[in-house]
Amino acid sequence: MSYNIFIMSIKRRVTLQEISQAAGCSLAVASRALSSDALQHRSVAPETAARVIAVARQLGWTPRKTLRSQRAVGVIGVFLPASGSPLMLELLDSINVAMRPYNTPIYCYSSTNADCYRQFCENHLSGNRTVGVISYYPVEDSHLPTFMEMYEKLRRRDLPLVIVHNNAPENFPAVSVKIDNFYGGMLGGEHLLKVGCRKLFVFGNNSQSYRYERLRGCCEAFNKHNISYHTIVREDETMQHELLEILKQIEPFADWKSPEPIGIFADGMHSTLTIHNYFQSKGIAIGQKLKLVGYDDSSMLVSAYPSITAVRQPFAQMGKVAVKKLFNMLNGTAEKSVHLQPELIIRQST
Repeated sequence: MSYNIFIMSIKRRVTLQEISQAAGCSLAVASRALSSDALQHRSVAPETAARVIAVARQLGWTPRKTLRSQRAVGVIGVFLPASGSPLMLELLDSINVAMRPYNTPIYCYSSTNADCYRQFCENHLSGNRTVGVISYYPVEDSHLPTFMEMYEKLRRRDLPLVIVHNNAPENFPAVSVKIDNFYGGMLGGEHLLKVGCRKLFVFGNNSQSYRYERLRGCCEAFNKHNISYHTIVREDETMQHELLEILKQIEPFADWKSPEPIGIFADGMHSTLTIHNYFQSKGIAIGQKLKLVGYDDSSMLVSAYPSITAVRQPFAQMGKVAVKKLFNMLNGTAEKSVHLQPELIIRQST
């Protein structure tokens, strides 16, 4: 009796480990280079990706069919307040520039309201797309529920959210890129002491915790040297008539004949300009008899005469760091929140 024996040759599957070793790169890089997910693939340098793909073909590698292969090109949602301020434009521009190497579409919303969050979720979070979000925390509490719905949808799919700016609660469970306003305030206070000021006034605002941190930082600089000072805390920086009334009351008590200059720290651009213009109109020599340090370095503080020393917030750096953290998380790298340090730009007013 004879038997026909059929021997079927089973080809061993090439592994990513073998490909990465042959291509001279890490396993993670090889995985991203061969990924059908556009966001993953674009995170690898083009020459490295080409080398990995060439090696994979030589070894006879074939991709597994998974749900990932059904995904469309990823998108990034960006939500910023509709203030139109120079700082906000600087932040948006830095995000756009930082996104270019990733060649990934951005959907930018000039608002942090419920309609924008809802629209983004309906259009981009309903399928299998790879999605990431960079956002301010909602400015108004009424929009918070919809924002949290978006956050939960991202969290359930293990998709990243990066919070920018300081208006989010400290315990909010997302990676954030914030500004160290306490350090910024301290920079201003220490500079006033360095230029010889001993009669000191601090103008602050407690409408937001991050504004209060500026005030606290400046006062801490004075406290470290046991220097007395006067604090003027207001609820609304935009009410300039109220500030003018306060300045009228302060002016008579200032000893303008003293050899030591008067020092003023103001925690916002509007207050800084109002103080500058008021004492300028009274004939006080700003930069000599009065040393003035402001916050939110802008073109208006530069163009004022004398130009105003100010704490510059790193909004451009904030955008770059947020984009980098977002794509690191999309690629599976754990990220931590960070506080960026402002810098002091010294000009004629001190």
